Amino acid sequence: KKASFHRARFAEEKKIRADVAIAVQGLDEGRGYDKARLVAEAFAAAKEAGLTPSTEAPTTVKAGRFAVHSLQMTCRKADMGSLVKFYEAIRPRAPYLALGNLTIQSDRGKDATITINGRRLAGKPVPREVAGHTISTAMLAFSETWISV
Repeated sequence: KKASFHRARFAEEKKIRADVAIAVQGLDEGRGYDKARLVAEAFAAAKEAGLTPSTEAPTTVKAGRFAVHSLQMTCRKADMGSLVKFYEAIRPRAPYLALGNLTIQSDRGKDATITINGRRLAGKPVPREVAGHTISTAMLAFSETWISV
């Protein structure tokens, strides 16, 4: 299975190289971030958004003249408004700084609330038993509904 996957990739080598050449045309070699600048820019964007970040050491993957530096950043007790501000702060820095993965976790044992336009909605998590343990869960689902008229 792996061999057939790799044979298929090698068969597409010319197309892949052409796609890469197009993709890198818009990159400015002088604007890329080294590890230290990546950390500084990410921290600045987080602080600008009102977040208190902590990070692990950046990792680097090199490919020819290019290097991709990645940073795992944690911001505890972040509200949704601050996360949106953070995204808006890093967006102008793209493609040299981008959000690759965002995980949101709630504080265990803390009350959860939903506020829309400054108004707190009624409701609360409901306790239930799972595998012999009492837990409480609450979920907010985002959805769209399309109808034809």
